[in-house]
Amino acid sequence: MGFTNQDWPCGLHPVETLSGECPRTIRYPLKQALHAATPYTTKIYKGQVVCWQNSTSIPYLESVTASTANSAARPTLGVAAEYYAGSATTKTDLAVWPAGDHIFGIQADNATTTTIGMRNILCYGDVINAQSGSTITGLSSCELDWSTLATATTALLQVVGLDVSAGQTSTGSNIRFKVRFAHGYFNETADTVV
Repeated sequence: MGFTNQDWPCGLHPVETLSGECPRTIRYPLKQALHAATPYTTKIYKGQVVCWQNSTSIPYLESVTASTANSAARPTLGVAAEYYAGSATTKTDLAVWPAGDHIFGIQADNATTTTIGMRNILCYGDVINAQSGSTITGLSSCELDWSTLATATTALLQVVGLDVSAGQTSTGSNIRFKVRFAHGYFNETADTVV
């Protein structure tokens, strides 16, 4: 009797660094650290893609949305390593796993049972449900957007392998992949997030 992949999107999680070391974080300031009168009030979920808002005179960390996709004004920094409730004005910074030096695991949003994951190695894809998550667990529910997987290099993520764990299959729905950021603050620019 075979296993089926669990449908439990929990955002991006670090698997290892590109050099094979343990994952590490960098702390970045939230808006209220630099703009005390106007705190950042949008929730940021652990495992969510975050960017550096530098289109204002004083830059700060913010969550990535379709309207704030990676650009010169808002380059992708990496993945939030902790939950921010969006109203904790006493919190002034957030831990981030940097995009440029980590391999991340993420669940694909595919629902077909005939999909073969190995065919998508080295393909590029975007994140779907970029700002969704659970206020109970604090985890993001973003997934790899299966419909965007292709060889075009403009997408945010590049698939580099299967994130195989106990009970994980390489075919079927909800395949978990290992990905790296193809674009961002520590890479290049121009990607899409929906």
